Amino acid sequence: MSATNGNSSVEGALPIDGISADGIFEPVKNILDNTFDEETDESEPAFNENYWKADKMVGSREVPYLPSALPAYIPTLFKNIRNIGVNLKNEIPLETVPDNREYPTIYAVKKYVDGQLSGSETKSAGGASEVLVSTGVSNTALIGAPLGLTTSVPNCVVRQDGEGSYFLTNFFDIDQIDVARLGATKFIINTSELSNQYMMMIQLKGTKFFSVSGKKYKNYQFSTMGDVLQLIQSVVNGETLFFVISYGGVFSN
Repeated sequence: MSATNGNSSVEGALPIDGISADGIFEPVKNILDNTFDEETDESEPAFNENYWKADKMVGSREVPYLPSALPAYIPTLFKNIRNIGVNLKNEIPLETVPDNREYPTIYAVKKYVDGQLSGSETKSAGGASEVLVSTGVSNTALIGAPLGLTTSVPNCVVRQDGEGSYFLTNFFDIDQIDVARLGATKFIINTSELSNQYMMMIQLKGTKFFSVSGKKYKNYQFSTMGDVLQLIQSVVNGETLFFVISYGGVFSN
């Protein structure tokens, strides 16, 4: 507020019916006689620190009635409120970010915790165009397509022998690892019964490999229902590696 607020000469010069929000009213006199000294070129500003002359009186458009800090305070307040709205985010990024003062919503926090730090998922091969095992959850249960599947889909290979028996292989992939999950342990379990005619496999694409005893493999075939593949996820020299801790099936290339 201005240092002159409360001065009787100031109060007497203001409209008795109040002042509009923009600080403009019909000025009647210069509030302070010593507002501007033409000889010394010095000023004792009363309100908004403008130099006043006879044709620039408080209440005019050139010199509206405003406390000295108000012109700076209002846009600063508006900017802060606007920044809150602009920086309100419904998603927490996975990559490392600077201290940018973005504000995640409750939805974003819940989604991040549920999807990235804990949880489980079920992936079914039947009828899906592509089956990706997420690296954002700790446990994945795999369900194969029905044994009697006769229409080939991208994640299933169906063969038939001369006697009419079906041979079905279900393929899954592991999604590209995200940086928030480096070093995390992951469990993948096969929930389907297996036989000579029915197989469940994970087939890694691109620069993704299983690392077993120092060797790299692209494929893993589950051996039985309940077979658990335990992995530690990492990225080495640009390759996504799943270091195998325990398994019960067979790796191949």
